[in-house]
Amino acid sequence: MEKRIQSILISSDTPMREVLSVINRAVHADPPAADGIALIVDDARVLQGIVTDGDIRRFLIAGGDLESPVAGAMNRKPFTLSSVLSADEMLVALLQETKRRSLPGTAFTKIVIVNEDGTVHDVVTFFELWRRTDVKTRTVGIVGLGYVGLTLALTFAEMGLRVVGVDVDERVVGELHSGRAHFYERGLQEMLLKHLNKNFTVQRAFAGSESDVYVVCVGTPVSGDTLVTAPLASSLAAVARVLKRHDLVVLRSTVPAGTTREIGIPALEAGSGLTAGKDFFVAFAPERTVEGKAMEELRTLPQVVGGYDEASRELAGKLFHLIAPVIVPVASLEAAEMVKLLNNTYRDLVFSYANEIAMLCHAYGLSAHEVIRAANHGYVRDPIPLPSPGVGGPCLTKDPYLLHITAAKKRVPMELSLKSRAIHRNTIDHLCGRVEQFLAGVAGRGERPEIFVAGLAFKGEPETSDLRGSSALEIIERLAPQYAVRVYDPVVKGEEIEIPGAMPVSFEEGFKGAHVALILNNHRSFRAHALKDLACGMARPGLFFDAWYLYGRDRGTLPEGITYATL
Repeated sequence: MEKRIQSILISSDTPMREVLSVINRAVHADPPAADGIALIVDDARVLQGIVTDGDIRRFLIAGGDLESPVAGAMNRKPFTLSSVLSADEMLVALLQETKRRSLPGTAFTKIVIVNEDGTVHDVVTFFELWRRTDVKTRTVGIVGLGYVGLTLALTFAEMGLRVVGVDVDERVVGELHSGRAHFYERGLQEMLLKHLNKNFTVQRAFAGSESDVYVVCVGTPVSGDTLVTAPLASSLAAVARVLKRHDLVVLRSTVPAGTTREIGIPALEAGSGLTAGKDFFVAFAPERTVEGKAMEELRTLPQVVGGYDEASRELAGKLFHLIAPVIVPVASLEAAEMVKLLNNTYRDLVFSYANEIAMLCHAYGLSAHEVIRAANHGYVRDPIPLPSPGVGGPCLTKDPYLLHITAAKKRVPMELSLKSRAIHRNTIDHLCGRVEQFLAGVAGRGERPEIFVAGLAFKGEPETSDLRGSSALEIIERLAPQYAVRVYDPVVKGEEIEIPGAMPVSFEEGFKGAHVALILNNHRSFRAHALKDLACGMARPGLFFDAWYLYGRDRGTLPEGITYATL
């Protein structure tokens, strides 16, 4: 018998008044017992029945008095579970009983567990029982198989869970069915081949209610100052159609605070006919991995979890604790939603500061890299990042607007997040302006200037093939109408590059005859080449614009007629 239930054991002749005192004192016992219930046992502690505070109220309303023995109000045939069953077997038995009685799954708020000889063993809540079960026995449905969903799906599969991945994009599903990841992420292709059609299956839609947990990972684009809700709404509708009692739904898509409660839960309830917190659980667990290291960071970063209620938060925490070393519970869905916005808008803000400093240093004829490195040297407080050619990517270019939407809902001024976005646009204008100013002299000689752009993905380290929000694409779009543009990326394959006005070439070939060479991301492969060797084949006069300062220490080796520039 568990020690915690000793304080709520009573005999059948105990007066009602004393039973109420036992129930009231139970939560203050050491250890605390289940609240609102007492167990009636004989001298051998064999269970005779149970009584709840509700039973006693009904007894008194019917004309009973507080001095009557509890035998007059007790339930002599309570539902019990055997202590010899595993937690998973107990949960199955409980759900079968609720189904037999046509009751909601959480109808048994307190569940009595007895030993084989009928003696009492413990009293647990439905939530405690669910928490004890092996979450690995559940099937997880992942909605959206992009950078967030696919990496999470395969990480869960690696931990032994059965995972059903769903995506409405025929191309994505076709690629995955063929065993090909549709984007580059270190370790992803190998993991896909390992688990495809084993722990991990891919579908266009859920075939039925085969999943117990659903994680929504679809994109949440913005249009101006408005969240485009169509992808999220259709995903929630797809989940609602197959949602059943006791399922857990986790939103992972980045959204303005309040979205899960105001849009997610109503959509799930309307589509399923079930009630959040009563029939199913809802949580928000933001994705915070960096592209290029997602498979690693899913296993190393703390996972923030907020829930519709305590049970939802704890169940989602149990799920993610399979892969994350630390679970950080927060008090609400909104708190968890806000965490992701804070992380990304802060990063965007500090990067914008570096870029604004770079433009200021250029006006003074200073090297921003030299100034920032000197400011950071030995000064551990608040290190300043180095500048870059405009911060891109699918998150940092969008999430400041989501924070602004969040603030606008409460009429709170939120200026900095939008200012940072404006600074990054100014950085692109600044870079293009310097290139155009240089090429104005070349064009005056009657030549058609040629530009080589190296690094198309929105970042080079950690390496990724993601072109979404790429500053390089914005720069190419501005320069291509006026100049011949050649492009190269070490991760994005040439046949995958479809940029109007740009011709894919090899890295070495790109420099030959180019009047301007732009290094627009920081992929490590670029550093394997000597600056002098790359620049020797460029046209004269030539501009080697090293936006990431990868070759800054070797700028003195440039051949005559080639100018080195950076932010």
